Amino acid sequence: MVDFTQGVINNLDFGVSVPVIFKSGRDSSDGIGDIRIKSKLRFLKGREANPLSLSSQLFIKFPSCDRSKNLSPECTGEPDVGLIGIASKEFFPILVHLNLGYVLTGNPNNQSFRDVFQYSLAFDILTVIDPLHVIAELAGETQRNPSQPTDSVAVQFGALYQLISALSIDGSFGFGLTDASPDVFVNTGVTYRF
Repeated sequence: MVDFTQGVINNLDFGVSVPVIFKSGRDSSDGIGDIRIKSKLRFLKGREANPLSLSSQLFIKFPSCDRSKNLSPECTGEPDVGLIGIASKEFFPILVHLNLGYVLTGNPNNQSFRDVFQYSLAFDILTVIDPLHVIAELAGETQRNPSQPTDSVAVQFGALYQLISALSIDGSFGFGLTDASPDVFVNTGVTYRF
């Protein structure tokens, strides 16, 4: 995933996400997934007396992926619109994030997809090595395709290392808990703040 985010004012930012997908197994393929334009608004910023942050994110998914490659269940050939509520609270040395979202799914010709409910619970744990964080997440979403019997649920574990104040690297691995989830997946990332 390639993410670009720019703050507009203090509590509002806009961004673009471009998923780059490498799929192996019986149907090996790779390519660009559906591009998302997103906007995040922070309502409440955590402070020492009340370490709770609340925000929401609105996104529009544009049908930019090649449906013939079957890269992702999200690759429907139609736009989607989603709204995600985000809550974060610090319990030093742990920062807990809860995301709940609802996606209005576009329906291609001759198909009827269901809207999707998304959720994730993540833990960001500070370690004794100051710039190193350990991360764990449980995430899932309801199935958009009515012919699929199970929802997607997965767990992942990883680490983030802050090289300098503006630059960090991260990596994680995970596995699916249901038949509709990927068996195993790996994520890596580099974040530069300017």
